[in-house]
Amino acid sequence: MLYIDFINKANDLTISQADNGLFYLEPMWFQILKENGLNKSDISDETASWENIYETLKLEVEKRNTINSKKPEVLNWLYEIITMQVEPAMLQEETAYIKQVTEFMKANRENEDWENFKNS
Repeated sequence: MLYIDFINKANDLTISQADNGLFYLEPMWFQILKENGLNKSDISDETASWENIYETLKLEVEKRNTINSKKPEVLNWLYEIITMQVEPAMLQEETAYIKQVTEFMKANRENEDWENFKNS
């Protein structure tokens, strides 16, 4: 059997999907393969080892989780919320604060001018 055929069968037998949508490698993957008649000796490629098979199965799990990830959509959604709602609200508050500070400084200066005029 070719290594790719072995791995395809191993993927089907040992990689599962949880209720939350994430994929994982069954902890008893080695026994599952043995019970289903998949042995390393069946692979025509002599360089194949259980370590290589395990690494390939782990990479397949990572690939499936990456492909099915909703993370980019969630990040885009958060970015849109921040830029469309939070930032304008913050800018509005900052503008109101600057306006109040400017009015306070103007009123303070008018009071100083009035005091200086009275004292002269």
